[in-house]
Amino acid sequence: MNKLFSIVLSPFTPPMEEAFGYNFQLHAPYNDQLVTLLVDGNITDYIDEEKKQGATISQLVFNEHNEHSKVITLDFDKRNIVKLDNAEIKLINIDKVSVEQSPNQKFFKFEFLVTRNS
Repeated sequence: MNKLFSIVLSPFTPPMEEAFGYNFQLHAPYNDQLVTLLVDGNITDYIDEEKKQGATISQLVFNEHNEHSKVITLDFDKRNIVKLDNAEIKLINIDKVSVEQSPNQKFFKFEFLVTRNS
């Protein structure tokens, strides 16, 4: 069983996705050649939108590592696929895209394929 998903690094979408019981969250470092994910970190707080002192924060995610979380890095060379306990994740593409809320700005878009082990 497979799940294809994307994470767009914009202030308008959450930097995370769920697949087969795993929570994947974008983590530093990342660029046009590699991406780092926090797998199964604890999300301790999530603010969808907040206005403070004349500024709007579109979203803010607070998380912490725990004894079950892993930080993995994927690239197109040696670490294109990372095996997890019950699945594997593959980096499919890294691109830059514009979003409806900010059409003149480009944001990183990371595409992944997660395959659940049978």
